[in-house]
Amino acid sequence: RYWSEEGFGEGYLASTDRISTRIMRNASSCDGFFFADISVGESYVGSDGARLTYLSGNESVEAHAGSFEGCQLWEVRRWTDTQKIVCRTFYKEGIGIVRQDHITDGMTTTHLLDSYEIKGGSGLLPIFRGNTWRYANTCSPDFIKSELEISVSYADKARILITYFENTRRIGYNNDSWIDTVQQIASDYYYAKDDGQYIADITPVIERAEQLAVTPMEKAHTRAAASVARRILATDPILNPKHTATNHWNFFSRIYIQKKADSLCITDYNSRWSFEWKSNCGGAARPLLYNNILGILQDAANCIWSDEWRIGVSPIVEYTRYGDTVKTQITCEDGGMVTTEAGTFENCFKLCLDVGGMKDGLSYRNGKKVYYFAEGIGIVRTENEYCKGAKPAVYELTSYEGVGEGYMPAADGLVRRYDALDLTDGFVGAVEYTYVADDDGDIVVFADQTGIR
Repeated sequence: RYWSEEGFGEGYLASTDRISTRIMRNASSCDGFFFADISVGESYVGSDGARLTYLSGNESVEAHAGSFEGCQLWEVRRWTDTQKIVCRTFYKEGIGIVRQDHITDGMTTTHLLDSYEIKGGSGLLPIFRGNTWRYANTCSPDFIKSELEISVSYADKARILITYFENTRRIGYNNDSWIDTVQQIASDYYYAKDDGQYIADITPVIERAEQLAVTPMEKAHTRAAASVARRILATDPILNPKHTATNHWNFFSRIYIQKKADSLCITDYNSRWSFEWKSNCGGAARPLLYNNILGILQDAANCIWSDEWRIGVSPIVEYTRYGDTVKTQITCEDGGMVTTEAGTFENCFKLCLDVGGMKDGLSYRNGKKVYYFAEGIGIVRTENEYCKGAKPAVYELTSYEGVGEGYMPAADGLVRRYDALDLTDGFVGAVEYTYVADDDGDIVVFADQTGIR
């Protein structure tokens, strides 16, 4: 259970790395191995692509429980549906895990050994009934309080039972921390009261995040998040009685592009950073639903680009998402020349999609879609049929910065903006994607989705 000082706090705890406390599971998240029979510098690659690496055999760790010399350092790198995760675990012979750095999306949460009781066992992770380890994270207790105790409740030659006790509380946000301010934007932009949800005036938090952003990653994140947050505030009739636009489909997302052997994929919506505010999108507002250009393509094809796509091929993609079986017929054609506000693009590639199987809130993503790609640019036009195929929702590239390689470039510094065409009744639909490389060279994309009237 996750609690804040004010009670059950899903919003508060979404602003923390909630899986960082799963120390044993994090350390063994590559095929269940904590370590392997390999030498320093070597790696073991798991069945799902996770990589376990023996980084060092002689590390020093200063923890609350003491000073530990000669520690082994092991690292697991892996991807989940929503995150890129790097977990670095320090082991001391005869003691166990004395430190763990859990890095999600480039943000580090560190747990240090606070106290321990070893009643038996040996090796890097001694297992014996009654062995207990207590950890504290390195966050300031003025903002996050955390208790974590891990015990061996049962152990024989075949089975081990590990028991966890965890208590994490978000006390407040550090106004001098960029990470805390952007997390506060994502968590505190609305609140529940009586029978509804209401927008909170987080203008001071937005302004503080803008002041604290220093690196290109921080600046891109803050720029897109602030744009969406201010748009939500400006369209709220309570905070802004003189509003000139209404909110319908506004989203901020921080997503990773994962390069696989023969494809590019994006991670799913990450609630730690991402946020949204939406309302009815029926009738003339229907095209606003399609401003998530990359996400809709990912859901349709289970990737945003595949090396299998070549003119003349017609693959069928079938996979499971949220328990539903998505099945898409893909047809690859010559896209010819496409002219948009951003320019004229020759020798385009045309991807035709016929999607089925999405249910409930994602059912609008079924049906026929067309994506046009230009060499070095990426997507330049999208068409989504709706009203049972009677109407198309069209988004075109209206401006861009930077070029890259191939029909779906993913490179540092790229910016792509798309606007909906021919909307009626005062509706405005758009999305701007900003691409930034992290310290490993992997690409993070910040999405600023506009859906207003």
